[in-house]
Amino acid sequence: MGLEQKIKQVEEISNNLKESKASFVLDYCGLKVDELTDFRKRLRKIGKAKFCVVKNSLAYRAAEKAKIKGINKFFSGPTGIIFVKDDPLTSAKVLKGFLPEHPNLSIKGGSLGDEILEKEKVKLLWGLPSQEVLLSQLIVGMQSPLRRLIMVLNSPLGKLIYLLKAILQERKGS
Repeated sequence: MGLEQKIKQVEEISNNLKESKASFVLDYCGLKVDELTDFRKRLRKIGKAKFCVVKNSLAYRAAEKAKIKGINKFFSGPTGIIFVKDDPLTSAKVLKGFLPEHPNLSIKGGSLGDEILEKEKVKLLWGLPSQEVLLSQLIVGMQSPLRRLIMVLNSPLGKLIYLLKAILQERKGS
């Protein structure tokens, strides 16, 4: 690989790291080409995520250029990076679904925004509910106190109406 190609690759990796909401660093040793292709297809299917095999020295320079500190410790051995430009949870769940089928693939770590994620934190990430589920839970949580307030405010009014109906029926009956 010539110097110009290396410079272009560093630039590309650096741009991907900057533009990504999250990046997951993987060890892909032992995976066949068709398995990697299948993994890439699954990531593309869910949105703006892509998997790239990178050379460690180039990834190291790209991370320094992108000013992402701490991710360099994951660049050893066969390294691939998932660049997530959309929803990190969805990509993490694709990774979770792919790992049991392919035990040769393993997580080294990653980044989420400015935070560096160890292997265990990436696993915690895929256990979280999706953004849509979290938003619906938030809305339900906000509606619940309002419903209770309305019921409390309506309760005395309802009791007064029942009392007035009872008095009217008693007067009609006598």
